[in-house]
Amino acid sequence: MSFNIRYNNPDDGEFAWTNRKEKVVDMIQYYGPDILGLQESLNGQVSYLHKNLPGYDWVGVGRDDGKTSGEYSAVFYNSNRFKLIKDDTFWLSETPEIAGSFGWDAACTRIVTWLILKDLKTELDLYVFNTHFDHLGKQARSNSAQLLLSKVRNIAGDHNVVVTG
Repeated sequence: MSFNIRYNNPDDGEFAWTNRKEKVVDMIQYYGPDILGLQESLNGQVSYLHKNLPGYDWVGVGRDDGKTSGEYSAVFYNSNRFKLIKDDTFWLSETPEIAGSFGWDAACTRIVTWLILKDLKTELDLYVFNTHFDHLGKQARSNSAQLLLSKVRNIAGDHNVVVTG
């Protein structure tokens, strides 16, 4: 499942995070995805969801500093079904290894969170990539797609892959 939860913007009035966070949890619990790629989640939102979604673990970092600042492209996964093997982040830019780097004509910093999960039922590895492309930069979106495809090939090879965003 891919879910843009919209960042916590108090100016959203009746649609502010404080007024919809329980509905977000309810929707995720209703569908019960094994893998959930979030877009626009801030640190407090990710923490809230983790606290209120038992049975899920997650990975991700803030896009601005590679730690907690800025939006995350967090990935939640069913911890009863999957074991985390590895996770990492790269930036959608000409310098994907540099935290906070902007790409091309992007309006903001953008990232890809990726992880390797071991399926406890099948013993197979699953590679998951989650992102959120720029909303303004046409060149950034095109180059981000090319970079993502290249990274998927280099990181996952012939393994099973899920991409959300």
